[in-house]
Amino acid sequence: MTGAESPVPPIPFNLSFTDYWRDSPRFSYIELTFFITLEINNFLK
Repeated sequence: MTGAESPVPPIPFNLSFTDYWRDSPRFSYIELTFFITLEINNFLK
């Protein structure tokens, strides 16, 4: 498992984020940055 098989988590992002992050430490910083960006965008609306 290199993580390349699932570069994008399923649609229920908030539900799968923790498990996906734990399974793909290599991409964790990308996912975390994306998650924070979404939260900031929601906050600024």
